[in-house]
Amino acid sequence: SIMCIIPFGVNAEEITSHTTIRGVTMDKALYDKMCDTYSVNYVETLSQEEFNNLSANIDTAVKKTYSEPTTRGSYFSSGVKSINIVKSGDYVTLFASWLQTPNIRSFDVIAVRFSGCSLNGSIAFKQTYSSSGNLYYVTNGTNQYFNNGAGSSALLQYGSDNEYSVTFKVSGSGTVYGTYQHAVTTVSQSDSLNYAIGAGGYGNVILFGNSIALKYDQMPGVDISV
Repeated sequence: SIMCIIPFGVNAEEITSHTTIRGVTMDKALYDKMCDTYSVNYVETLSQEEFNNLSANIDTAVKKTYSEPTTRGSYFSSGVKSINIVKSGDYVTLFASWLQTPNIRSFDVIAVRFSGCSLNGSIAFKQTYSSSGNLYYVTNGTNQYFNNGAGSSALLQYGSDNEYSVTFKVSGSGTVYGTYQHAVTTVSQSDSLNYAIGAGGYGNVILFGNSIALKYDQMPGVDISV
């Protein structure tokens, strides 16, 4: 696992360019567009390689189609947390952002299901959060892979503005379904891994074991065409 504690601030003298807390420098206009497409904390914690992959097709990225609670789309918000799915070239990012401070901090699960398309490579999990003026990020999710999807389980860290994300490359054409399931009671890591991927599951993605299902909040999911 990796944890970085980095002061979160912006040099006021940098007007035409911006350097993130991970040392990635980009044109300020591109930075603003990346943040609008994804989120500030997600962009601030991208590696150089991740930035290169995602920024290459940022002008044609598909993101944040707002939807009513009863309608699937690429964005959903419950008022407590939101979930987005973004496509930039062959790369897809699913990220869930806390809009309020969670009361329960246990093992939450973020996962995707593929229909007509497939995963090309592996998923990259990341959790970002703020505390005492610093932006933190950890990459210690426990990933699971299935023939029709993938997911990552990780302990919800103490802090504010928590955000879970998985980024991955897809092959073929079809639909990617995404979900973020928050544990509403204490869940062990092993129990959080007790799931399969399938249509009709939570968020139309996750099929938890019978004894585990009621421990998660059943937040609706999102989807995007690729």
